[in-house]
Amino acid sequence: MPVSYTKIPYDQLLKNQIAYDMINLAGRSYFEKWDMFEFEKAILGMGENKYIKNEKDHNAVMGILTELDKTMPFLKFKGEGQHYAYELFLSDPDGWCSRGTPFFWAYVARQFTFDRLPMPPEQFSEKYMTIIAALGIPYGADESVYLKRFAAGGMSSGIVNGVFVKEAHETLLKRLVKYK
Repeated sequence: MPVSYTKIPYDQLLKNQIAYDMINLAGRSYFEKWDMFEFEKAILGMGENKYIKNEKDHNAVMGILTELDKTMPFLKFKGEGQHYAYELFLSDPDGWCSRGTPFFWAYVARQFTFDRLPMPPEQFSEKYMTIIAALGIPYGADESVYLKRFAAGGMSSGIVNGVFVKEAHETLLKRLVKYK
């Protein structure tokens, strides 16, 4: 049985591109000075949630997601129906490594919103590696890069490490095989 998107934690909603875009649209309509990145920072633990402070705010912004309940139902793991590769990212990895990695994780998850599961591991890996290369992250190397799009304050703000990216890939591949 599907779960309503309005009941899903915000940090998981940020990993689905459609939900992300719908939240941004609703936020811009409801709040005079809405900033999606500020909202994302607050949800990923790097800022203050100055937007959704009560049930009225929640309903105004998240109510738009009921349409998504119909077009892309959110299913529990192994639930009957179509699953998508962004779901592999719903559980965070064992450790973040730096303050930029939660933003990296959510960003990469959104790139997999429309990829249906099951998905061949080779296809998943090819897409993952293309994203990593486009971001300029040295896969597997003990080197860190600064990516402004993932900067939200703090000493390691915007930093993503190549070792983390490789370990995350291995974790995701282990999760992928569970969707057969």
